[in-house]
Amino acid sequence: MGQVAYQLRLLARTPRAAFSAFLLPVLLLVAFHLLRSYSGSSDPALVGGLTAFGVIMTGYATHAGAVVAARERGVLKRLRSSPLPPWAYFAGSILATTALCLLSAAVTLLVARLLGMQVRPAEGPALLAVVLFGAISWAALGTAVAAFIPDAGSAGPLLSATYLPVVFVSGVFVPIAAEPGWLATMARWLPAEPFIHALSTTLQAGGSGVAAPPAGDLLNCTLWAVVGLYVALRHFRWEPRGGEHRGHATREVGAQ
Repeated sequence: MGQVAYQLRLLARTPRAAFSAFLLPVLLLVAFHLLRSYSGSSDPALVGGLTAFGVIMTGYATHAGAVVAARERGVLKRLRSSPLPPWAYFAGSILATTALCLLSAAVTLLVARLLGMQVRPAEGPALLAVVLFGAISWAALGTAVAAFIPDAGSAGPLLSATYLPVVFVSGVFVPIAAEPGWLATMARWLPAEPFIHALSTTLQAGGSGVAAPPAGDLLNCTLWAVVGLYVALRHFRWEPRGGEHRGHATREVGAQ
């Protein structure tokens, strides 16, 4: 829990985290609601899509950017030399990001309810489960991708180039039914569309009782989380590239 609290403090000190987790999804939600220009989408599709958008930005882009920045500052190198086992760092970092994602989703859903959109308290447990699965999967993927980002300066462009196209084809801004069949099929295998679909379907339950999250969508999130964790454990870098090169050079000189 100490590692989780530490990671939460790091995220709280990042202005980008507050913007991507809270301000941007809420601003988009209010704008689309007022303009009624969301391509004819229903309230559940709009709320589900923008809730997922906030979680994805926080769990993937903000999380991965923070990991890269910590590596560049030498924080990860110090952690690696401490008694803290690697799994504890990964668990603490991902759980802290997941907590921030839950708060982001709660704020977006609360604003949607205040705007009179279809969000019922009875759907809370199911929505919580969906957000948990989605947040963990995207945080795991962010941890994995951070291993391949060379430095903090290239983190923003590279992360945007990897998650924004996935989000755009997954039904956040354009309903997936309006896309070509091949693109919609591809989107359903990616980690964003099942997450958005699970949120929208849960919200769509309306007055039919307590919703149950779609099992297939949660399975998709679980599989992507496993892929992300596997890649992170195999390829994670604790030191910046320059530090690695200097370390190799030092060992070569010592060998001579």
